[in-house]
Amino acid sequence: MIFRPLRFCLNYIMITIATIVLTMIIQSFVAFDLSSVGTSVIPLLAAAMIEGQYFGRHCEGPPAKATIWRASLKMAGIVMVLSVLLMGLLALVSSGVLSVFAAISPATTMLILVFAVLFSWVILRLGYGMGLRSGMSQIA
Repeated sequence: MIFRPLRFCLNYIMITIATIVLTMIIQSFVAFDLSSVGTSVIPLLAAAMIEGQYFGRHCEGPPAKATIWRASLKMAGIVMVLSVLLMGLLALVSSGVLSVFAAISPATTMLILVFAVLFSWVILRLGYGMGLRSGMSQIA
């Protein structure tokens, strides 16, 4: 396997928590909201880059592009499961979160979910490739 699922999960969770905490700290000093798509892309990109760097440093040659796409799809599945778990925890802490989804139709919710999976898949593939190139360049 060209990535380690447990290490990927831990990296993704820790980077997500660090991003949330850093955003909250910055918002306490600055008078505007910093949360955006960028804060959701950073953990995806960083966790995939870590996996790509590890593979690039410890393996002989790059894997096939199809193999990288399949691995990034598995990573996207892991991200979706972790996101559902984090959303569940957030819903337990803040009941107002679920009211946002009550106003959206089930069809729209499914479209958003499909878009999120595809978006995550592409970002994870991009991050893995960047990490792979970085890891392989460190060897040479």
